[in-house]
Amino acid sequence: GDHRDLHLSIRRQRQMCIRDRYKARQRAAGFALYGAVGIGREDADKRITQARKNYELFGAPVGIFVTVHKSVGPNGWGHVGHLIQNICLASVDAGLATCLQEAWAGFPNLVKEHVGYGDEEILWCGIALGYEDSNHPVNSFRTEREEFESYAKILE
Repeated sequence: GDHRDLHLSIRRQRQMCIRDRYKARQRAAGFALYGAVGIGREDADKRITQARKNYELFGAPVGIFVTVHKSVGPNGWGHVGHLIQNICLASVDAGLATCLQEAWAGFPNLVKEHVGYGDEEILWCGIALGYEDSNHPVNSFRTEREEFESYAKILE
């Protein structure tokens, strides 16, 4: 219906905004993450199996789903990002770990069916909340960092 169409439209717009440079970084990070857990770029079956673990919350006992009112504009989306960051920081302070999961945003109707958020809401993401398995290779994976000067400018 309209909600799914709006969600797909927002998702398409967001994807179109990712310039080639950023898309290349996103893909490289994804392949490197799969590599960290021993899955080669050419092994589509294992990549799919790993990706499906999103929908099991990677074994976490708690799943949080973040929705945003449809009327919220770009400024409000930024505030929701701050809220999510604070959920993550408070979790770490409490001895927990989080995994932000954009993958859930692709299934708004399924999540809505189980969670029951309103028609005026858009599903942003899921958050897996639990205890970190520090021995799992995915938890020692770090993406490459850009040089500060490539994305920020200090004005004096």
